[in-house]
Amino acid sequence: MLVSDYFNASDLTAAESFAHNVHDGPVAYAIVNPDPIGFHWHVKYFRPGADQGLVKGANVTSDFVPEKMQLVTPTRLRSLVSPACRNLLDNLVYPRLNALGWNERHVAKRSAFDAIIPVGGSSLPLMVVGTSELDAKALERHTKIDGSQTLKINPRFKAVLNQTGNLAFVNAYMKRFYELGWRGRRRENKHLRWGITDISAEEIRASEAAMIYYPVEDQRDHSGREGDAENLSNFFAIFEEMIASMPEATLEGC
Repeated sequence: MLVSDYFNASDLTAAESFAHNVHDGPVAYAIVNPDPIGFHWHVKYFRPGADQGLVKGANVTSDFVPEKMQLVTPTRLRSLVSPACRNLLDNLVYPRLNALGWNERHVAKRSAFDAIIPVGGSSLPLMVVGTSELDAKALERHTKIDGSQTLKINPRFKAVLNQTGNLAFVNAYMKRFYELGWRGRRRENKHLRWGITDISAEEIRASEAAMIYYPVEDQRDHSGREGDAENLSNFFAIFEEMIASMPEATLEGC
């Protein structure tokens, strides 16, 4: 049996192909739903011809005490990423944020925090700083383990648009970041449009509108590889310019 925490139509296709063409197993695929008292699992697919009476749904109780997941803060992030990424945080990312007036004010989340940055008389969540998403296919498995994770730095354009009301300003800077390797998410093919064509205010406001760094198919976020420091330095140069221009953009957007 193969067990997973999700199961969709593509998994069924893979299961059928795997069972028929590769070898005589697995007997079944099951989905597992954990809760505070145990794990509920339900069979979703049996190999054709298998005796289904051999595999039954069940509830397996656990003897662990569930712990609330720790959220990512500026301090905790240093312990999650690799030494090379910690070096980027300490010598580039945090100093450049501090130069913008950031005093470590943030909103902690599961894999990152929103850096709250002062702009004029406002404080805005303009950047996502954290670890790469665990489902990022371009990352090697070991880079998803605490102490060796990779680093994501994502500019958030929803906050920029809400503050300035200037859609042309937002699209112009999305294109600037695209040139450095930042893209829209692959959902709804945003990576093929954001930073390339002008995006509507409705689409930007429909999400947090954060762009993600993946300049080529097999490269995702920053790992401390050669060129990362230079790339992030160029990123902050544009980011700082954008923030300095936002008050003027707000006047133009009114």
